[in-house]
Amino acid sequence: MDSLAVAQMVAGAIAKERQAIERRLKVIEGRQELLATTADASTTEGAAAPAVVEEFAVIEVFGHRRLVGRVQEVEKFGAKFLQIDVPNDGDFAKGFVSQLYGGSAIFSVTPCSAEYVARLYRPRAATGLLEPPAQGLDDDDDGPAF
Repeated sequence: MDSLAVAQMVAGAIAKERQAIERRLKVIEGRQELLATTADASTTEGAAAPAVVEEFAVIEVFGHRRLVGRVQEVEKFGAKFLQIDVPNDGDFAKGFVSQLYGGSAIFSVTPCSAEYVARLYRPRAATGLLEPPAQGLDDDDDGPAF
């Protein structure tokens, strides 16, 4: 076989491979268009984002400190943390304070309900305090009656 025949065979093989690559590219481009139109349709139709389920728990940190609130796992600074949101006056609508703890700091996690969190942080009136006696109810003018 002479060099001209070999060159023609190689050129034919290259042309066939090029056509196969072009067909694959068209398939890939078609898939990308399909994905793009599907993504556009889901955002324009107002598809709801996946619902985030709120979790509440009692967290013990190092076995010494107890916190109760809404918990979630977050990634900060390249590491996973537990974020606990402690409500003001038992109501998240009044605001909350967030604290982050690393996994090694957590001693225990006890799931609870949102009602338990609200009840635990609800402001309470002081109990057991004595009220001073009313003035002027004694017949004596010696001073207040005790």
